[in-house]
Amino acid sequence: MADVLLQTKLYRLARSLAQRPFLVPRTHLNHKLNAGLSGKLILVSAPAGFGKTTLVAAWLDELGGKQIGIGWLSLDDNDNDPVRFLVYLVAALQTAVPGMGETALHLLHSPLPPPAETILTLLINEISQHNQTLVLVLDDYHVVTVPAIHQALTFLLDHLPSQLRLLITTRSDPPLPLSRLRARHQVVEIRTNDLRFSLDEVRLFFSQVMDLTLSNEEMAALEQRTEGWVAGLQLAGLSMQGRDDLPDFVAAFTGSNRFILDYLTDEVLEQRPPGTRNFLLQTAILDRLCGPLCAAITGQSGSQAILEQLEQANLFLIPLDEERHWYRYHHLFAEVLRQRLLQEQPDLLEELHHRASIWHEQNTLLVEAVRHAFLSLDHERAALLIERSASAWLEAGIVSTLRGWLDTLPEGIIRARPQLNLIYAYALSYTGDPAGFKTRLDEIEQMLRGSNTLPATERSDLLGEVAALQARASFDRNEKLDVGELRAILATISENNTRVQGILALAIGHAERLTGNLSEATRFFTKAAILARKRGDKLQTVYVMGTLADLEEIQGLLKQAAQTYQQTLQLATSANGKPMPIAATACIGLGKLFYEWNDQEKAGRYLRQAMELGQQSGVEAIELYSAIPLALVLQAQGDISEANAMIQHAANIANGWNLPPITSRVSAVEAQMWLMRGQWQRASNWGQTNSMSIGDEIEETSLTEYCTLARLRIAQTKPDEALSLLGRLLPMAEHSGQFRDVIEILGLQALAWQAQDSSSEAVTTVEQALSLGEPEGFCRVFLDEGEPMAALLWQARRQSLYPGYVDKLLAAFPASGSEQLGAGLLPEPLSERELEVLRLVATGVSNQEIAGQLFIALSTVKKHVGNILVKLDTPNRVQAIARARDLGLLS
Repeated sequence: MADVLLQTKLYRLARSLAQRPFLVPRTHLNHKLNAGLSGKLILVSAPAGFGKTTLVAAWLDELGGKQIGIGWLSLDDNDNDPVRFLVYLVAALQTAVPGMGETALHLLHSPLPPPAETILTLLINEISQHNQTLVLVLDDYHVVTVPAIHQALTFLLDHLPSQLRLLITTRSDPPLPLSRLRARHQVVEIRTNDLRFSLDEVRLFFSQVMDLTLSNEEMAALEQRTEGWVAGLQLAGLSMQGRDDLPDFVAAFTGSNRFILDYLTDEVLEQRPPGTRNFLLQTAILDRLCGPLCAAITGQSGSQAILEQLEQANLFLIPLDEERHWYRYHHLFAEVLRQRLLQEQPDLLEELHHRASIWHEQNTLLVEAVRHAFLSLDHERAALLIERSASAWLEAGIVSTLRGWLDTLPEGIIRARPQLNLIYAYALSYTGDPAGFKTRLDEIEQMLRGSNTLPATERSDLLGEVAALQARASFDRNEKLDVGELRAILATISENNTRVQGILALAIGHAERLTGNLSEATRFFTKAAILARKRGDKLQTVYVMGTLADLEEIQGLLKQAAQTYQQTLQLATSANGKPMPIAATACIGLGKLFYEWNDQEKAGRYLRQAMELGQQSGVEAIELYSAIPLALVLQAQGDISEANAMIQHAANIANGWNLPPITSRVSAVEAQMWLMRGQWQRASNWGQTNSMSIGDEIEETSLTEYCTLARLRIAQTKPDEALSLLGRLLPMAEHSGQFRDVIEILGLQALAWQAQDSSSEAVTTVEQALSLGEPEGFCRVFLDEGEPMAALLWQARRQSLYPGYVDKLLAAFPASGSEQLGAGLLPEPLSERELEVLRLVATGVSNQEIAGQLFIALSTVKKHVGNILVKLDTPNRVQAIARARDLGLLS
């Protein structure tokens, strides 16, 4: 994207116009433009040739010393790609405020850019923190035809920060909410009648700009016949230069604007030397011109000198940079030249576009190279150029344009090029056509298997990539993958094709994970990470590292997972310290880890950051997988209303995907939250409506749902059913190495034994859970089971099982009144009077003073203090106070 043409599109024409000493001043229009700075939109709308761009450019030049930032974007047909449009829009703003919109640009250059509203929200928020007034000019907006861009601009206007003004020049009114803006006095409009030259301006134009001496009658006639049309006046002036018969010329000058333009263009062209005339006609096929490019098109030497001469002659040539390297013709003039070229040299048109395509390719301006290849009707060349550059365009998010080109190519050309066909599959996937993606992959596979023309190595590599993409499509639908087949395909990939090897290793890792074989999943994800690093693929490296950390967490290696997530987060953070969207994976993982460690402040911070990244990037998957643990964090913090809203947000996203496994998981977590709050009836309703039962055949990916079902059966006083279910879950989790789930299942088994009054089995089982949880500091897996688990842990403490760990867990249980404390944390609860005495003891007062404050006998105080020491299992007042604080009895 950041090629030389980027700067020409952002070049503010005022810089060149300021160097023209005899520009006709248009003070009354400048006043009107100044008034527009108090609203949202300035609309300059008129047909071609009325001086829209010149007016705005000269006005901006006058504003230069008024501390107003100016961003300019000259639009063309290639900007009908939403991502490309937004990239240039951000770049235009950066000419006014360097560095603005870096996060937005980074998101736009990702393989799956977020919606335009997300990008614009980032920009709006950033602009709103800027002190300077900014004017953003969108020149020639009429070339934009894509509804998505109009919708994006409407969104920007609706939420325009007070620091920004939008100025649009166009030949026709854009489909924006103009009537609403008019009603609110938020738009200033300059139209055709405003732009027409008055008689006084016509006099200035001919005398100062064109250096012609005309009578008042002749100028009045020209003003009347052109109706103040600037392009017509300019062409008339060019035609009259060097003529002796000016009165006759003026008398013959008549007709409509189009007729005048055709007539005067003939006059202007006929006055040019043959070489210059040919130069004008042949270079008219170009949107932008420079000397070397024009030489390649026309074969004429001295092309740069011709361009400079045309500019000096004021012949509708506009410079696009300070160095006078790039130019463009006035659009109306270019249209006429192209029509004349088509009339006079139609056989040359395709050859001119072919030459233009070659020059742009040689100068790495590949978007223009492809466009001219299509215009030359050389589809083979267009296909070749697309095939060479598609990967970079996909990575840059220029997917819509790429998809349009591929849709335009004849199907036969695409089918004859397997790599191009694969690129088409990627484009279908990225543009939200999963059915077309899957269908084309199947077609490519059939074609490759039936082809004998490709070299064996290339054919194997292509089949491998197809298989990896098919696996990805299946994984997205939670379908089982054939691990053996994927492994066999990987063995056929050439050693130097690390990209396809990495894609396949990733697919195999996902397949192994779905089957519960975590050790093999880890091995293949590690291989994918190594290959990604080897080829410098940062995004893939970050993704795979996040997946590896997730596997470490599942295996109960929380500390190791935290380190991997932190490394991932560092890799996914840009140089300016802002995390990229893919950093959300690490943020979600760290949020879950800190939730498990019962550090809800850090957990909430990381998960909210992930949620913001998901919203900014428009990736619903990030929002979903952030919302589920964030709901648990909010509930742990006591914010039940927000917790309910968050889990409902996750459910809404999951339901929209129409993927039952994900919907089932979210509903199971919600049911678990109800059980944690004691809302038995709602949880029972969940148990009745879901399709799970105790005797189901269970898959490793469904452990969350079945653990919730076991909790429900315990709450329904059906511990035997829970034990039956948990007895089948435990060996599955142990076999696959999912030790986080092993701890959870053991804890639930202990609670089920407790509900059966099997105290010995309950304590023995919870001891196993503690032995696995203590090294990594597991907390919430115990705390989330509430008071019954607290009672079990007290029994473990009496038997001196993991005393330090158990004390930490007991101290972390929530305290909200002596009855709950006695039932959950202490073998025997403190009475209300004992709590009063304890609070006074903690202030350091004596027993005598306590007696006086509570109006009780000293002996009664001593009795209460003795009871407190026994119940807290401490030998003295100092240790009793410390113990009480650990248990949350004292603040």
